[in-house]
Amino acid sequence: MSSFKIIFAFCLIAFAAAAPIGEFGGIFGDIEKTLNDEQKQQLKAIFTNDALTKQQIQDQIKEYFEKIGGDALNKFNELHGSFESKKDEMIKKIEDATSNMSEGAKQLVAQIKQIKENMSLTRSQDREQMKTLFDNAPEDVKNELKSLKGIFGNHDEHGSA
Repeated sequence: MSSFKIIFAFCLIAFAAAAPIGEFGGIFGDIEKTLNDEQKQQLKAIFTNDALTKQQIQDQIKEYFEKIGGDALNKFNELHGSFESKKDEMIKKIEDATSNMSEGAKQLVAQIKQIKENMSLTRSQDREQMKTLFDNAPEDVKNELKSLKGIFGNHDEHGSA
């Protein structure tokens, strides 16, 4: 199960298209400073609404900052642009790292990407599909993908491999 945690963490980071600005919290940095308590609660309500699809979350957050406007919108747009660049960079690293892997590993990575890019899923559905995917993956493929954790740093705090 600990290898699942490592691979799952890798997938969440690498295919963050599912949540372009991440979970409510530290990633907002300077943006949070521009929001009052009520605005922070409204934003948090979007993130914690489990009934929303990933696309709905993304759209509502964008609409939310467009409604607020000003410095918050500018900072959101900067953060979103930065995040998109980092996401593209991460995907390129993954593609490069998996190019010499087995067909099974390449197929698993393609399936991960497909789930992460499916914006019609709720976060719960996304997690369940990822869990099912890894639960059904052959051990040799899971072990092969463990080599990717070096690209993203050592995540031993999530469990040893």
